[in-house]
Amino acid sequence: MNQKQLNKLLSPNDREEIYIPNEIFKDIFNSEQLKSAKSIAFTYNYYCLITYLYRYCKYGQGEFFTSELIKEILGYAGNNKTLDYIIKKNGILDCLQYTLTMRNFPISYEMGDYNILNFTMYSDLDLETKIIINMSKNFKIKYPVKAFHRTEESRDENLNDGTFYDISNTHLFDINIFIDMVGNEEIGTIGFYLYQYLKYKNDLFKGGYTVSFEKLEKECGVSKNTIMKYSNLLESKGYLDVINNGYRDDHRENDEGNSKHMFPNTYKVLCKG
Repeated sequence: MNQKQLNKLLSPNDREEIYIPNEIFKDIFNSEQLKSAKSIAFTYNYYCLITYLYRYCKYGQGEFFTSELIKEILGYAGNNKTLDYIIKKNGILDCLQYTLTMRNFPISYEMGDYNILNFTMYSDLDLETKIIINMSKNFKIKYPVKAFHRTEESRDENLNDGTFYDISNTHLFDINIFIDMVGNEEIGTIGFYLYQYLKYKNDLFKGGYTVSFEKLEKECGVSKNTIMKYSNLLESKGYLDVINNGYRDDHRENDEGNSKHMFPNTYKVLCKG
């Protein structure tokens, strides 16, 4: 889907922001079943999207956002089965305790006492309203576990310490930037994933994240060539500033008798959107 189609489908506004747990990068990267940049990026983008859909009650508001439709949003054919092992019931995201498969979904939300987020669920509706909504008998959604419970312990104790309630150690997901990137065939899910990883690192390193290609590859699972391709593309589109730190004298000679050492690039995320 292109940007125009995504805007029409998702109908976002400027305030529809959510926060994603920083540990998602490590958790996804460490999953033995996610081997390629494509599968890692899809998993990250999928979790961001289903969290957004839940938070802003997009299900049943004109579209039900089936798994087939979500695949199309992320640049795949709806009937593509190659990534189902990630999103199916008891798939990778369920096993990582990031999602649960369920039928119930939020219809509306309000901010209650102490600024606590409360949802009205499909199960709360009367029969007449349910008939109007006309939900398919086979329809299911993915419940974003980390948005409600950050740890297994808090989930067992039913303690709401997730990213809908506490944004400590998180990074921002902006739906409008998501649409701009994922709706751009050149950038897509891999480009957005790399951008979000660098955004997370920029939150930690305020002057920009200085890192070698080799280290960045080991951290996020994207190959050196892919990093070079997408970082250059993101820079050309105005999302990223890539600073080439060049060569410096480190006072040690290498095998060629040269004391010049090439320093890694610094990546500064530019807030756009």
